[in-house]
Parts: sequence; structure tokens; C-alpha cells
Amino acid sequence: MASRPQYTFRFIFFAGIIGLGLWTIRHFWPALIWSIVIAIAFWPLWLKLKESMGSKHEKMLAPALATLAIGVTLILPLLFFAFEIMNDFQAAIHFFQDLKNQDTAPPDWLGRIPFFGGNLVNKWHQFFAPSSDGSQISLHQLLNGNVINHSRAFGMNVARRITTFFFTLMSLFFLFRSGSELQKMFLNVSRRLMGPDMERFAHQVVLSVRGTLDGLVLVGLGEGVLLGIIYVFTGTPHAVMFGGMTAIAAIIPFCAPVMFCIVAAILASQGHIGAAITVVALGMLILMIADHVVRPILIGGATRLPFLWVLIGILGGIETFGLLGLFLGPALMAVLIMIWRDIADPPHLNED
Repeated sequence: MASRPQYTFRFIFFAGIIGLGLWTIRHFWPALIWSIVIAIAFWPLWLKLKESMGSKHEKMLAPALATLAIGVTLILPLLFFAFEIMNDFQAAIHFFQDLKNQDTAPPDWLGRIPFFGGNLVNKWHQFFAPSSDGSQISLHQLLNGNVINHSRAFGMNVARRITTFFFTLMSLFFLFRSGSELQKMFLNVSRRLMGPDMERFAHQVVLSVRGTLDGLVLVGLGEGVLLGIIYVFTGTPHAVMFGGMTAIAAIIPFCAPVMFCIVAAILASQGHIGAAITVVALGMLILMIADHVVRPILIGGATRLPFLWVLIGILGGIETFGLLGLFLGPALMAVLIMIWRDIADPPHLNED
């Protein structure tokens, strides 16, 4: 039997090795966590694919096809919107470059806005000024300064995202290949360390991730598609670009209004007041249905949380973990609420 000093040394040794290992792979944690999130989201489909292909292909061909299909599903829409946004963005840059050399007068309605009209007119003249000193914001500075200064940082960021995506797909392949064995080992370790309750918590995390995927990503993309169609029919310039940006913004609750209000302002500045009102009215209607009806049902039902706590988890998760926080925040809130309910109303008391 090991003595107390041996137990102490063993604990320090294991803790040091685990800590060193986690620190060594610290730059790969985003890819690993994303692969786990994606695997949880698509696990039911993976099980059906594995069953249809048989046990002969479950270690190589089936996980490779599943990973390839998910990679293509994720990358093709992004590439489509990226190319469309780049094309529209270039057209918008040329449009503004033409404007910066002209004496562009503000629309008449801008000066008639109560309280703020005069200030907005002054900002308009400053923004479209052909030249500027250091104290003014100008279109010339925007086009010839910020875009050039940030191009290198943007390229490095894109390269880092591509690398993360590549390692995410690699990790996803091995999760599909050995996911069942890893799940059993995780449950065995969790039972030894924390007892049978850990299985309930893990199950709730899985439900939260899938509910968040349905309620945030799919609903947000649906909002973006519907609003993009509205942009096209109302004659919005660069409608595909704004539709893609709206779809991305709509993934986060209550962020879609920022985009369709910008679109409405652009339409109003061109004199299309009716089209601007249509965009705002239909946008608010879609937002009300999506954020107040569909999302609470999908996310709240899966996480067993009031939508207020879901929203707090989403916003807090984004602030803390970035885009991963969309999924980690609600899952953490669900586990916290489960712990609180177990403390406030222990299960063994209900059994009595």
C-alpha cells in the first residue's frame, strides 16, 4: 500500500503532467472544442451513416465521408458569401471613390431630422470631404488609410482561421472514428471521479449544444435568407452582401436589426422611403417571430432554461470565449441550473 508521501508525490506528478500537456496544446484547443461541438451536433446523422455502411467501413471510409460532407457543407456557403461580398464590396468601394471627388450634397430629409439634423449634415460633409486634416473623418482616410493598414492583419487572421478549420476537420474524423470508445471512457472516468450525476450533466450539455445549434445557427441563417430576399425585392444595392452580413449577425439574438436598419438607411438616403419602411417593418416581424417564438422553443426546450438565462449565457459566452461562446455559454448555464436545482431540491428527497 502506498504511503501518504507517495500519494502526495503522485498527485503532484499527475497534476504537473496534465497541466503541462494542456499548456502544450493550448493553441489547438479552439479546433478541438469546435470538433467536439460539431460531432455532438451531427452525431445522430453519423450513427445513421455508420449503420447504413456497415461495420466494415466504420473505421475509415464512413468517418472520412462524414467529415468530408460536413467540411463541404460548412465551407461552400462561406465561400459563396465571401466571393459575393468581395465583389459587392469592391463595387461599393468604387462607388465611394467616385463620390469622394464630387461635391455630394446630403439628402434634404437629413437636415429635417429633429435635434440631430444639423449635426448629421455636418458629419455628411466631413465624411465625403475630398481631403481632410487630422481632425476630421473623411472618406479619403477610410479608403486610403484603414483598408491598407489592416490588410496584412486581415490576411494573417484568415490564415489562422483556415489552419483552425483544417485541424477541426482532422479532429472530427478521429472523433467519428473512435467516438463510441471515447464516450465510454469519459463516462467511466466521470463516474469514478464524480459519481453517476456526471452522466446527467454530460447528457444536458449534449442537449444544450444541439438546441443552441438549431435555435441560433439555423434560425439565424433562416432570418438572413428571408431578409436577403426582401433586400432583393426592395432594390437594395449589394443585396447579396447585406443578406450574408445579416445572416451572420442574426445568429446572435437581437443583432439582425443593426443590419436591416443600415439597409433601410441606405434606401432612405437614395429616396426610397417606402422600400426602407418595408425593410424595417418586415424585418421587425421576422425578428419578433424568430427571437420571441421559435428560438425560445428550440433552445429553452433543449436546455430546460428560461430564455433569459439562455440569452445571458449566449452573450456572456461570446464575450468570454468568442464565437465558441454561442454553444459553451448556454451549456454552462444549463449545468449551473442543474446543480442549483439539485442543491435546492435533492433528487433523493423526491424519491422518498
